[in-house]
Amino acid sequence: MEEKLEISKTRRSNALELTVSGRIDAYWAQQLAGAIDEEVHAGSYSIILDLAGVSFMSSAGIRVLVQYYKQLKSLNGSLFVASPSESVRKVLAMAGLDQLIAQGEPEAAEPTGETQPALRRANVSFVVRPLNADARLRCRTIGNPELLKVSGFAEKDCRVERFPESSFGLGLGAIGNDFEDCRSRFGEFIALGGVAAYHPTDGTDRPDYVLSTGRFVPELRLLYGLVCDGRFSHIVKFEAERGTQAPLDALASALLEISGTESAGLAVVTETAGLVGAILSRSPFAGARAASPFSFPEVRDWVNFTTERAYPHTLAVVVGVVTRAPGAGLARFVRPLSSSCGLYGHFHAAVFPYHPLKKDVAELSEVVGTLFDSEQVLSVTHLLDDDREIVGVGQSEFLKGTCWLAGIAEQEDRS
Repeated sequence: MEEKLEISKTRRSNALELTVSGRIDAYWAQQLAGAIDEEVHAGSYSIILDLAGVSFMSSAGIRVLVQYYKQLKSLNGSLFVASPSESVRKVLAMAGLDQLIAQGEPEAAEPTGETQPALRRANVSFVVRPLNADARLRCRTIGNPELLKVSGFAEKDCRVERFPESSFGLGLGAIGNDFEDCRSRFGEFIALGGVAAYHPTDGTDRPDYVLSTGRFVPELRLLYGLVCDGRFSHIVKFEAERGTQAPLDALASALLEISGTESAGLAVVTETAGLVGAILSRSPFAGARAASPFSFPEVRDWVNFTTERAYPHTLAVVVGVVTRAPGAGLARFVRPLSSSCGLYGHFHAAVFPYHPLKKDVAELSEVVGTLFDSEQVLSVTHLLDDDREIVGVGQSEFLKGTCWLAGIAEQEDRS
């Protein structure tokens, strides 16, 4: 009978140690990869493999070691082999991989900035790091979202908006040369960190995006949008207790509290427990003028709603505005986040396959640029609260992530 691979773990001060015994061949290498991946997913970026009890390791095992060595190194982490058996030591030496063998304890990561004591709200913990504590955002409302209800948009409502790294926004727009180029493709968009992305409504159903490159600044043709300009005041890391989730309204409420203002702009990179939302499936110019795309049964042809929480355990980049008291201009763009929280907001999310990210990265543009440059964008979705009786699935929920935020000090209406 084949020798079974056994794996146990011990938490050290600076790293997680996995003690492995048995045979690491093509079959059992997958179990080792799964165990390492689970720990990386849980946030352990410094891993020691005690392979003293490993009797044999094939090229499949070497491939796993090299894969996670490179991945963790790219995340400012580490993976080393401690106490290799003679068999493992020979294999690593013959493969030219002596650098995988640990030479003492991994060094503790240097702190990257001061943090305020962790806050806790219900089942979610928050660690706050000030960036520019007095920084505030200017929020501009562009166009009239109410026109979507009656397909009332015209060419004159199409406006060009550029999105440098200092701006972020969301709304209804498209990437293209001019109005005619975009006419059949207007859909939900998100922009932040020098990236702009949208979900086309021309039937391709594949999100498209543009990245800042050199002097090139992404721009969109908007029918309406919320755009925030300025610097972020804080970075906030949050994590729900194991086995629980942070719903969107609770997360937004805590982040608004941290901002110390009545309204705040948020950009969040987060692991999802599941998203609830809607995607426009036809351009507002695809139907007769003054027809209502949200009446029944027409709504089934115009909007794709999630009937259950979608995209669990993926990465989402979420942009939005949350407020306790929306002004006249902002009121048209926000809706209650839930029936009980007393907050209003508007949020869009770009969704990616799960991928571990560097810890303690201060620049939003670095995180966002890495995701859009190397990962497939699965969707750009308008997040909402499905509060229908009996069949409603509630709101989007999150597991952990990092948020860049600042209070909104100025609102400008460009209807």
